[in-house]
Amino acid sequence: MARLLVAFLVGAGFSLGLGISEMTQPQTIIQFLDLGAASWSYKLLVVMFAAVTTYGLLLKLMLRRAKPVLAPRYMIPTGRELTKPLILGSAVFGVGWGLSGLCPGPALSTLNTGAARPLLFIATMTLGMWLQGRYTQAQEARQARAARQDNANPNAQAA
Repeated sequence: MARLLVAFLVGAGFSLGLGISEMTQPQTIIQFLDLGAASWSYKLLVVMFAAVTTYGLLLKLMLRRAKPVLAPRYMIPTGRELTKPLILGSAVFGVGWGLSGLCPGPALSTLNTGAARPLLFIATMTLGMWLQGRYTQAQEARQARAARQDNANPNAQAA
């Protein structure tokens, strides 16, 4: 129960921060990405700098503890390689963010407004996640079939 309460409070704080900094407004993001415009906005840069600084400082403090307060162990990503899915996913995210001015956090935090733009964004994002999951499942099934065929016919590899 404590983990759920902390997750809720952190999510609420994140949502509040997005609202206060106007990151839930697509025009704020688009103004940042339009570098040559007279209406260029630096707000996103300030928010990113504050977030990275806060994370960096808190990570150092957090790792001084032997284990987390509400979990049995730390779950810190160890992957360092640039994979095709990572690069493609980042590109799709960036294009979607640039075209719509929304990313998942701000879109979710503005669902309560009933505005069409975040609803459409969340719907298409959900569809994209579902399609990616189906694609990954199909790839894994193909790889498993190929491995079974290779094991069933070891002479085929030698040919």
